[in-house]
Amino acid sequence: MPFYWHVGRPNFGDDINPSFFQIACQETVKLQTSRDNLHFLGMGSILDRATSTSIILGSGCLSQLEPRSVCPANTVSVRGELSRASLAQSDSVLLGDPMVLLNIVSPQNVQRNGPIGFVPHVSDLRLAYKLKIPNVKVIDPGREPWKVIREISGCSRIFSQSLHGLIVADALEIPNIWIAPNASMTGENFKFEDYFTTLDGGKVPHQFNLGTFLHTPQSAFDVCTYKYDKKHYLEALRDAVASMKQDR
Repeated sequence: MPFYWHVGRPNFGDDINPSFFQIACQETVKLQTSRDNLHFLGMGSILDRATSTSIILGSGCLSQLEPRSVCPANTVSVRGELSRASLAQSDSVLLGDPMVLLNIVSPQNVQRNGPIGFVPHVSDLRLAYKLKIPNVKVIDPGREPWKVIREISGCSRIFSQSLHGLIVADALEIPNIWIAPNASMTGENFKFEDYFTTLDGGKVPHQFNLGTFLHTPQSAFDVCTYKYDKKHYLEALRDAVASMKQDR
């Protein structure tokens, strides 16, 4: 199946697309470099790259777009309400980053007594190591995607500046804290707030400094639950892929 996802600096939230959809939809996935032909647009903040031949499977916006500035061939799902508003589409479009399905697509062995982990944004990895945070394991989001997920699942609690770090932690019911993006990150809080619209509650951003890691009480960590039907969402993804296969 032809998919498009962001290819650039290693980042597990982008790089996991082919293997995740291959497992979820039970079909072989290949990168579709030309978006002139019919293709699926996978997870990530790439909705602005949709063309008239894109079928959207959970993509999101990096920042607010003008309504109807994106006109894909079909939209099965988008990351959240903010992304759906940019498409000016009806409530029939499903909401949710596909990674929310992790616990049913690929269940993990969560270590409830494991260490505390921190998943920085790829651009702040050096700073995370430089802080030398005591008793906190820094998880490099640029490593092989399933290794990153296994490292997150090996932790009892998670700090995350990475959006998909938060999504993985919530999906696996690992208590987590949102570390705010730095001021230079494009879109700032938009993609996070977009994801939060699909949950039973929001998250409060915490500052990226040593004090946060040293003094945040255990009671501040929590898990937010995806508020829609995961099995229905997974079936919708599979149906979209099966439909394209039939048409071809």
